[in-house]
Amino acid sequence: MEWYTTLIAGIAILFVLFLSGAPIFLAFLGSILIGVYFIIGPAGFPMFANSILDTASTTSLASIPLFILIMALANILFSNIVTAAIFGVALNVLYAFVWFRVAISLPSVAVGEHMGSMDAWEITSEHSRDILMMSVVIIVLNSVMSMGVATLFGGLPLVAFILRIIVQWTTMMVGISVLTTLYGHIVEGRSLSGS
Repeated sequence: MEWYTTLIAGIAILFVLFLSGAPIFLAFLGSILIGVYFIIGPAGFPMFANSILDTASTTSLASIPLFILIMALANILFSNIVTAAIFGVALNVLYAFVWFRVAISLPSVAVGEHMGSMDAWEITSEHSRDILMMSVVIIVLNSVMSMGVATLFGGLPLVAFILRIIVQWTTMMVGISVLTTLYGHIVEGRSLSGS
């Protein structure tokens, strides 16, 4: 099935569900589940663990439309799954880079100081290369672990679900740790050496 046929069918299903009076979230969830089944097959369902945990554990829901855009662009532009995966990882690295540069303002709220997003962007400008490399490492490790779980445990949906939750929780904790470390080092001037 071509991508445009799938897109048209998905939009049609979405509108039918809207017109039937289904709640918006159920209409989107139903069209997504049907799309995943026809595009990826039953092996695609364990990826919902990533989606659910990411949505529940982020401070901003802005990542949802960005992820949809990334995957839509990857599917439209690339027919090769490997190329699409590389493109998706690259865009996620870009997103993580911007996130770590702007979200450094969040720990400032926790310590009672206020820092705007533009202030955070300006303060982190000297460290942008280091933040980019750190973003690459985090995204690549998360992608490799997620793909490893999907590949090794795709036939065991419950095990894959639990392992994906563990991978996403670990990634979230690493992200929080990195964010607070960046704040302490860049804004507060603390040394990274521990001395």
